[in-house]
Amino acid sequence: MSSSASGVKRHKRTEGDSARLESANGRLSNKHWLSIQPQPPKFPFVNVWFEVRVLLVDQNRALKTGWDIPLRVDLQYDNGEIVPNQSALSIDPNTPLRFSATQGTATLRIRLTEVSMVHENRAFVLLFSCPVDESLYGSIIPVQSQPMIVIRHRLQITEEPPSTWYKDEGGRDKCISIQAVLVDENNSPVPNRGVPLKITLLYEGDVEVKNQTILKLAPDCNPSIDPLGKVSLKVRIEEVSKNHQKQAFAIRLSPDPLYNPTNQDISPITTRSIQVLSKRNKRRKRDSSPLPPLPPPNARAPC
Repeated sequence: MSSSASGVKRHKRTEGDSARLESANGRLSNKHWLSIQPQPPKFPFVNVWFEVRVLLVDQNRALKTGWDIPLRVDLQYDNGEIVPNQSALSIDPNTPLRFSATQGTATLRIRLTEVSMVHENRAFVLLFSCPVDESLYGSIIPVQSQPMIVIRHRLQITEEPPSTWYKDEGGRDKCISIQAVLVDENNSPVPNRGVPLKITLLYEGDVEVKNQTILKLAPDCNPSIDPLGKVSLKVRIEEVSKNHQKQAFAIRLSPDPLYNPTNQDISPITTRSIQVLSKRNKRRKRDSSPLPPLPPPNARAPC
């Protein structure tokens, strides 16, 4: 289980440090690092187990085996502040907090029992460290996971927009269609939870477009999750990608906190990228006149 991290120093990982090798009771005293592969989910569901694999590696990124040493896990906010209620972190007792001496790894099942919303929507991180005697094992540099926002429900796209959209074909009423559903941890639709949505225009890379007025909702479009847990959107992007340094756009759907702050236990979703063009290029009409026949292979050139 987790424990207080008051005595755990946060180390900044440095690559390429020269390692000092010493023999101590048949063990190598060296600088080693903890590594997480893969990272935990960015939006884990509350009270749902996920797996985290921690590796012990040397300066060459090779696994360090032969050490049966303990592993410690602390729950922090993404600014490094310790979470006061460490009981929000639960570790499956069937996955021991120790490194496998034969593999140099530790695989844990972890769940978080509180949503980020009750922590002022702050992101959590997991801090992994090894409380060992440095005179025997040297310095083992802790590692921090990527930030996690713990959610209760999430938005999921069921109909993506086209990858290329021609805004000037089909008239001013032509729109991009997007459909989404609100799902729980079992990927089942969540009924009877009305969620007003905020629709945001992005560039690729999750960068918001400064001029949001170029994104238009159709007049009959209601950007809100209906009683069946679904939403159908129709939008227009009024400028072509060429006018935005040829960048593709994307559209993010998220709960609108201005309408109901208690909906912030729902994760947002972003569509795939959309390249916006004006119209399709018409092919040039080819010259219908026949080409002159080729001369025979042995024909002489005219004088």
